[in-house]
Amino acid sequence: MAVKSVLFDMGNTLIDFESRPLDELHEAAVGAVHARLSGLVGRDRVPGQVDFRALLARIWESVEERHRPNSGQPTLNEALQAVLNDLSISASRSLLHDLELAHYETFRVQIRPDPEAREVLEGCLGRGLRLALISNTIWSPHLHREDLARFDLGRYFHRIVFSPDFGRRKPHPAIFMHVLDGFATLPEEAVVVGDRIDADIQGARNAGCMAVLKVHPFSCLEGQDRVSPDAVIHSLKEILSFLDTLIPDYS
Repeated sequence: MAVKSVLFDMGNTLIDFESRPLDELHEAAVGAVHARLSGLVGRDRVPGQVDFRALLARIWESVEERHRPNSGQPTLNEALQAVLNDLSISASRSLLHDLELAHYETFRVQIRPDPEAREVLEGCLGRGLRLALISNTIWSPHLHREDLARFDLGRYFHRIVFSPDFGRRKPHPAIFMHVLDGFATLPEEAVVVGDRIDADIQGARNAGCMAVLKVHPFSCLEGQDRVSPDAVIHSLKEILSFLDTLIPDYS
């Protein structure tokens, strides 16, 4: 059956999101949140960095545990609100926004679009394919939409779905089927492209789609002993050659 749709992951697939290990970036981001909160409400109301990190880590684990059974998406705002409540600090919308932005800016300053992204997306559209972006994220989706606009990538997609908006995260099949139903595309007519075995490749398998692993230096390959992609690419442009094998009479 010919391919009709391609469902792309965002981070480390179309956009290089990690210039260094994720743990290092999150550590720096939490430090930025601590500094911003201390500056806004006063250092006397905020624990020291070590205790603050421990508090956020403990609360994050509880938020994650709450969402895990239903493949829900824990968010940074949810955890930050719980942290502020624990510290008896009023969690106003503006304060949560400032803290989330402090965290995200640590990532934003070093993200870059894959140099082949526009060429590949244009190539997919030129082949008559429907395109979607499906991304798990802990941040507010509007921040990623701003970056997609900044990199001039958002205009290529017929659908863009972020897990906090949908309510479930990859690898749950519902987030993929939501897009495919909107495209009137059968799962076997779709290809999922992503850098994570646990979310993208397993998710594609759960939904009945073909799966292509885009290898990134910081790709999550956990679970490769249980699930294998249909193809592995090291350059984003390689996806076009793979797709051509699935499009009858394409030249």
